[in-house]
Amino acid sequence: MTDEIRNNGDLAAENESDAKKEGLISRRKLLASIGMVGAAYAAGNLLQGSAMASPGSNKGSSVTDSVYGDDMLTNAIGDRYPWIEALKNGEFLVTTTIAELRTVTEPHEHLVYYVIESGREGCFYYDPTDLLSADDNGITIVALAGARFKRMFSGSLNIRWFGAKGDDAADDTAAIQQTINTAQLKGHGVYVPSGHYLVSAPIMIASDGAPIRMAGDGVYLSLFKPHSQFTENNPLEVVFKFTDTRVANRFEFTEFGIVSGTIHDPKRMRYGLYAAKLSHTLFRKLCIQGTQLAALGIGYGWCNDLDTCELSFNSGDGLLFTAGQVNALNVINTKIFGNGGIGIHMAHESLEARIQGCTIEKNEQCGIYVKKGAFNLGIHNCYFENNGASGLAFTNPAISLKACIILNGNVSAAEPEAIQGRYPSRNVTVSDNFVSVKQEEVFVAGYAAEIGLEIKKNTFIYSGPNKDFTVLRTGTNKTGLGAKINGITMRDNDVTSSYRPYLNVIPLQIDDMELADMPTFHGADIRYCPKVNYAPALDQFQKVRDFGMPGTFAAANFKYRMHSVYSYTGARTPDQWGFYIQAEDYPELAGKYMYFGMYIKQSHSGMNAQLFITGNGANTQGYANSTDWRIISSVFRMPDSGSIKLSVGMIADQASKQLYIAHPVLSEVGAPFERY
Repeated sequence: MTDEIRNNGDLAAENESDAKKEGLISRRKLLASIGMVGAAYAAGNLLQGSAMASPGSNKGSSVTDSVYGDDMLTNAIGDRYPWIEALKNGEFLVTTTIAELRTVTEPHEHLVYYVIESGREGCFYYDPTDLLSADDNGITIVALAGARFKRMFSGSLNIRWFGAKGDDAADDTAAIQQTINTAQLKGHGVYVPSGHYLVSAPIMIASDGAPIRMAGDGVYLSLFKPHSQFTENNPLEVVFKFTDTRVANRFEFTEFGIVSGTIHDPKRMRYGLYAAKLSHTLFRKLCIQGTQLAALGIGYGWCNDLDTCELSFNSGDGLLFTAGQVNALNVINTKIFGNGGIGIHMAHESLEARIQGCTIEKNEQCGIYVKKGAFNLGIHNCYFENNGASGLAFTNPAISLKACIILNGNVSAAEPEAIQGRYPSRNVTVSDNFVSVKQEEVFVAGYAAEIGLEIKKNTFIYSGPNKDFTVLRTGTNKTGLGAKINGITMRDNDVTSSYRPYLNVIPLQIDDMELADMPTFHGADIRYCPKVNYAPALDQFQKVRDFGMPGTFAAANFKYRMHSVYSYTGARTPDQWGFYIQAEDYPELAGKYMYFGMYIKQSHSGMNAQLFITGNGANTQGYANSTDWRIISSVFRMPDSGSIKLSVGMIADQASKQLYIAHPVLSEVGAPFERY
């Protein structure tokens, strides 16, 4: 340092009272009187950010000589703030650069060092008590001689302080990584000013580190992009990635974007942000575009929120759950648009997931796909349009579903997209959504749900050539594994009046009924179905299949819940009893799905009941062990004409066993009847 500044420092240290008389105060008292914010204000605003010469020195001199001159300050300001006199006289504030700080050999604790580099501006002070802190290139600078200079600030760390340029040319990876490392170490947030920041390697966030809040200036202003070295054939793995040393907890990401380039540029990254284990984390006002696998990938976790984000124009999915359970998830007011895969891909189990107020539009394969089981899933007040243009392809059976929402229930390594009922969803509610039908054929394709699927108060519009649109498509697969839907409630789903000439809404479509394996539609409740039981009483049943083993079909001497009971006895497989119905007598049922079921109770194990419907074949489960009352049922589609034969029979391993039957029901699927 020059003798001038050294002497001034010595003077302040030796005789503070004399300094006060001359209008000078120590650095400690200077900082105490103005605070960190005041120092920054003085340096950045009152002094206008320009290096001025101290008395007796040349303008533009080195760190030891450059000071702010008194021509920047008025006497009035000096009278009001005593510490201004020190700045006017060039006693305590010097301008410098980060590089110059590292060359300082004689630091002075009474000086404030003001860095003037664009983007890295700020006040530093020398901390003589710190002998260990590492140089992080942002808030702690270590001189070659070992002095530690500390940035004076409060709040979040600015990635520009650590050397990020944001000029869409420089590689900012190291600077961003250092900012996050420092933030997690020190417990600060991260601020991302407007700019385009190029990334050449995944930015790692320590899941076992301190939670941080990372915030930018806006989704289209603060942007992270893959470096130009990456191509569609050689993509960046991910821009931000959590380690998985433990569950990452209580992070927040807001007000920035992750993009490959413009909307139509090649997709040059696999993920935008990926976390294998994540909880209590908020994604708010983010925009992620241009990924190959998914904009946002989340593995195992709970209590995560996606609020007012945009996941759009990705080759793969918008939101992908990659592994394990994702519980207590909220996706709110989010735009999931123009993705080449699935909008929201729930590839594994979830509990208490809520999707509300979202725009789910133009996702090529599907809007929402529940591949495994969802427990308490709510989809409310969303806007759906043109999802499923290419459809989601299934291998068993080989079909392509063009649907807004698909509830499958299968995770199989051998056939990952087979329709199965191994992992059924439970308590799913789809309500108050608005659907602008384009290429979709189905609103909800539900192949595996039980305990309750409620589809209500959804509105559909369409204005093209006449089109059939199914509210719920369900059924079974051809593996015999029993994919099924149970406990359906459908009501108040309709087309607005001006669009009714163009769109014919079909409440229900059932696949593969002739191979149905106990679809149990007795729990269905579809509003506006007539509450009519077309089955005659048991005393009107007649023999409809003669096996030459008549046995006995007769009234029992007791009732089941006020219903008459009949019993089969006297043969292992007696003749079947039932009734005929003429389709021509019920034109209002033509093409409708009909439910045929009844209560049964077997006297012993090693026996069961069998339903038979003309054209559908037998519905049987083989021998059963339960001797409790239960319901057996089957479903068929009513033809336009002809006679339909419906019957029930017994199968047993011994002729001495009995089968009890009560309350036969033949009704349109969804028509309510007694439930016990």
